Amino acid sequence: MKSPEFHDGIPEIGEYHKLLTTSFFKEIEDFSNEFLRINKIHLANYSEKWVVDPLHQWSRQWEYPYVLSKLSAYAFLNSSQKLTILDAGSGLTFFPFFLESRLKGSEIHCCDHDASLAHAVASINRKQNAQVQFQMASLDRTEFHEEFFDCIYCISVLEHTDDYQNILDEFYRIMKPGGILLLTFDISIDGRGEISPSSVNKLVWEVENRFAFASNNIGDVLPLLKNPNIWTTGEAGRINPSLLPWKKHPSLWRRLETFITKGKVLKYPPPYTVSCLSLIKTSPKVV
Repeated sequence: MKSPEFHDGIPEIGEYHKLLTTSFFKEIEDFSNEFLRINKIHLANYSEKWVVDPLHQWSRQWEYPYVLSKLSAYAFLNSSQKLTILDAGSGLTFFPFFLESRLKGSEIHCCDHDASLAHAVASINRKQNAQVQFQMASLDRTEFHEEFFDCIYCISVLEHTDDYQNILDEFYRIMKPGGILLLTFDISIDGRGEISPSSVNKLVWEVENRFAFASNNIGDVLPLLKNPNIWTTGEAGRINPSLLPWKKHPSLWRRLETFITKGKVLKYPPPYTVSCLSLIKTSPKVV
């Protein structure tokens, strides 16, 4: 099935709504819905840690199709070889199982620090007749061989760690020359979340020191955030509150504490957007 065109950087509201009307998105959604239905018991523990339905979250509805599109294009250009693909910081979602069913002949690996996921992945493999492989490890110190993977994708993980420089070094180590790295991350628009706009610029700089951009470098993030048409948690909450992972407004005490310490009142929902990057490992490493 033909993939829509996805650009790097921050999606706009119109692009998001257009994506949801495509057969490309419906194929992902149908698989996800069935996956949730038949694997409910195996997903129960992880669902309590995060969300029950990952696809129907404000950013993942863009991130999963973005990654699928880029991987599909890479697989098409390298159709003569069996691809090895890593879901870095995988958690437990439908997506690696969908990739295995969609990218026939590819070898899908998941890596996460949560050891309890190994049993769930094994159980889902039996149920799905799949062969998704799982390794419990920290992303900065995996046990994969050098130049093992053709493709690595990392969805909304790096903004939750202070160690992304070492993680990027590890991605470089285990990726084959010419391989692709797909990164997505949330951006805290008002700077009060885990990754502020200025922190994103630093992250992009670190990425650029190790990998080449597959398309144009998104450059300085700050001007992009001034676009009133970008997809945000505010717009998601306006059209469908169930897309948001937060179910409660900040407490009166939390709002008062923030006002005293930062001179600002906490907004609800917290203002976030999402950005996506497509990168290539060149050799030798850029310094």
